[in-house]
Amino acid sequence: MQLAQQAAGAGQGAAAAAAGPQQAPVWVAHDLQFVVVSEQDLPANHPYHQAYRATDPVVRDGSCLHPTFTNLLTQCVFSLWYSLVRQERLLDARVGEDNPKYRSLLTQTANDDDCFVISWREDRRDLNAANPREQCIILMSGYKEGDSFAAYLRLSNGFLWLYTTETAVGGGASGLDKYPETMRHARRVLGRYGLLSDVLDGGTIHA
Repeated sequence: MQLAQQAAGAGQGAAAAAAGPQQAPVWVAHDLQFVVVSEQDLPANHPYHQAYRATDPVVRDGSCLHPTFTNLLTQCVFSLWYSLVRQERLLDARVGEDNPKYRSLLTQTANDDDCFVISWREDRRDLNAANPREQCIILMSGYKEGDSFAAYLRLSNGFLWLYTTETAVGGGASGLDKYPETMRHARRVLGRYGLLSDVLDGGTIHA
């Protein structure tokens, strides 16, 4: 990936830049623009403040704030993969942003050793935003050596979606039973946070 530093404004010379406060440079990679957010700029109570690392800093991509630069790159790779690979949406459910079980799933799965999590928040370019939109992709399969398919949960604004690339089985199976391995992973993760019945009973099945 080629990165280029974008000038803050046309016609700015070294003297003009030195005269005013320094702004973080905007980095450009193809159609992606991002800026590093310094630890000093993060409010003390910001969730990204405690784990801040100068070697893998918080970065902003438009209205989206990423906890690390690595997270942003991973999301870019995932977005490219998403646009190229055929997958099935098995179900979706509206759980509600205020549901404590949903909040736990959204914020705690990064600590689980059997998932790979990509998370970010949309804060309208305001680090002090009162109600930022937390976003999360929870990869349950497809990121480890030996995995034969990808399965993941997408969380946003109190909604949850389940996707898979698993090939549907035959033998008279129907609905979600056509994707036994995906559902094994989903039941494990959702059950851990007490959301299994909320999603299966209250959601819409597309399989």
